[in-house]
Amino acid sequence: MEVFLGGVVEQSVQLFFLVIFFTGAAIVFLASEFGWRLGIRTKGHGASGNISALEQSLLGLLALIIGFIFLMALMRFEARREAVLNEANAIGTTALRARLLPAPHREEALKLLREYAQIRIIPAGKSFAELSAIVDRSNHIQEALWQQVKALSAKDNSMVPTGVFILALNEMIDNQGKRLSALRPIFRTL
Repeated sequence: MEVFLGGVVEQSVQLFFLVIFFTGAAIVFLASEFGWRLGIRTKGHGASGNISALEQSLLGLLALIIGFIFLMALMRFEARREAVLNEANAIGTTALRARLLPAPHREEALKLLREYAQIRIIPAGKSFAELSAIVDRSNHIQEALWQQVKALSAKDNSMVPTGVFILALNEMIDNQGKRLSALRPIFRTL
C-alpha cells in the first residue's frame, strides 16, 4: 500500500509542476500578446526602446533561471555518481578483506558479497518505489554478513582480520544508505 501511495504522490507532484508550467507559459504568452497590442497603439510615441530593454532583461532572467536548473541537475548527477562509486569501492574493499577470514567463513562471505554486488547493480529506469524488493534483499544479505562476522568474532580471538572486515562491512552498509538517499527525489510532497 505504501509503494502505491508513493507512486500516486510522485505522479501528483509531477502533475502539479506540469500545471504550474503550462499556467506560467499561458501567462507569458498572454502578457506578450497584450504588450504587442499595446506597442501597436503607441508606435509613434517612442515606447519601442523601453519594450526592447524589457525584452532583453526578460531574456537575461530566463537564461539565468535555465542556468540554475542545469546547475541543480548537474549537482544531483554528480552526487549520484559519487554515491555509486563510493559504494562500489566499499564492496570491493569488503571483498578483499573477506579473503583474510578463516576458511569456512571466507567462502560464505565471498558468496554473499558476490550476490550483494549483483543486486546493487540497479537497472536504469526503475523508480524508487520499485526498488523496495532490491533494498530488502540487500539488507538481508548485510544482516547475514553481520551475523556471520559476529559469530566469527565471538569464536576467534585474532581481531586483526575480523576487525578490518568489520570496518569494511560497516562502511559498505553506510554507503548503501548514502546511495539510496542520493536516489530519492528532491521534492517529495508539497
